[in-house]
Amino acid sequence: MTTSIAAESAQILERLHKLGSFIGRDKKTRLTIEAIKPYCVPGNAAQAKGRMAIWIRSRKANKPAIIFPELVLLAMRFIAEPATRGRLTSLHPSSFSYSVEHSRSPARKFPGLSTHAGIYWVLAYKLLGLPNNYRDPPAALADAAFKAQQKRLHPSIRTVKGLRQETLTAFAEALRWQDPQQIGRDWVDLTYRTLRSRHGEASWAENESQRRAVLAVILDDINHEPGHADIRTIDIAVFAMLYLNPLSEVKNLRASLITTVVNQLADEYDDGDLDPVLAEISRTNEVAEQALAEDIERI
Repeated sequence: MTTSIAAESAQILERLHKLGSFIGRDKKTRLTIEAIKPYCVPGNAAQAKGRMAIWIRSRKANKPAIIFPELVLLAMRFIAEPATRGRLTSLHPSSFSYSVEHSRSPARKFPGLSTHAGIYWVLAYKLLGLPNNYRDPPAALADAAFKAQQKRLHPSIRTVKGLRQETLTAFAEALRWQDPQQIGRDWVDLTYRTLRSRHGEASWAENESQRRAVLAVILDDINHEPGHADIRTIDIAVFAMLYLNPLSEVKNLRASLITTVVNQLADEYDDGDLDPVLAEISRTNEVAEQALAEDIERI
């Protein structure tokens, strides 16, 4: 692909000034360029003060996003010039922000790089005149590998097979939160951390005590209700009950699906069918997440 990239930030500013507004990465939110002026926000990012910056606002935002033309230019080069990506061949906003953060560019210290990576991404594509789904051959291969990885790490939870794999992968992650010095397992803490890591939203920080209280009630029910006597000594089944019931509220899962997976895991444990998987999970602190997900899927 041959394309012309503006060599100077001033040219980027001029083009953005003419642009006026654009649609965000979610393909529905309109973002408006509110102002272009020197960055001088009290108490913030001294290394960026005095540089020209762009104030961008959406209709529902409480405050504008502030971005920098130097980073728009770097995003354009990241997309159009594969050689600038190094080993990060995937065309994705997080790959771009990571590459800048670990570069020698002064722009790596500009505020909001990761937060506004999606905005830089959309603007770069727009200024390059490329469709949002454009991928060069190296990026297409990397994206395919990334999607396969995400499928392993985050399988479909609408089927028994997928929800079972999700539970086993989450169980492995939960054990990573375990303090090696701690005796016994604090299942409420481990489950909350794992739910928040894999499926949580920003609001989870605000109602953490409430969510932990719900998990404590479920754990108490497991420990005292006669109907759960057959699973309370099986770690994976206890975790599955704690993990899947709150998850059902977040993802609107059928209660029957959860019951099936919990019972299946308990039966497989009793029959020894889970021994190979649990043996792999016991090495969870020594195995990378991706490798562990592949092992679980294979076994």
